[in-house]
Amino acid sequence: MAEQNYWTRWHTGLLVAIAVTLIAVGLGSGRLVASTGGTLIRPWLVTLALLLAFIAIAGQGITGRFAGFLIDERNRMSLAHFQLILWTVIVLSGFLAVAFGRIADAGIEHPLAIALPQELWWLMGISTTSLVGTPLLLNPKKQPQPDSQEVV
Repeated sequence: MAEQNYWTRWHTGLLVAIAVTLIAVGLGSGRLVASTGGTLIRPWLVTLALLLAFIAIAGQGITGRFAGFLIDERNRMSLAHFQLILWTVIVLSGFLAVAFGRIADAGIEHPLAIALPQELWWLMGISTTSLVGTPLLLNPKKQPQPDSQEVV
């Protein structure tokens, strides 16, 4: 059975538009935060929303559903996919918000020298291991061998 192709030019165009918007909003809000001395909560939330939209559109283009990024190779919702997407979006949006804020502040010598706590890397590693290990554990369930006593 051939897989259906859902990807269109609109998906590509929307993903490019979201990426450009992410950079524009990031740099613009970074300048605003640097000039007003405000917090990074608003830029972080906007970055978070744009990343989620990016992932949802990519998932729709691949599987035909906006929640397609949660679907695994067995065509089922995957907790491992959800965990990895959740940690990645939270960490990446926070990193980008801080990075854009520091880039806009010309007084910082190394604006991308942002340290992340080791515990965060451990959590992301556990999620990644879960994503990689789940298919290895479920592989034997794909083609079970019938018991010789059950075969007629």
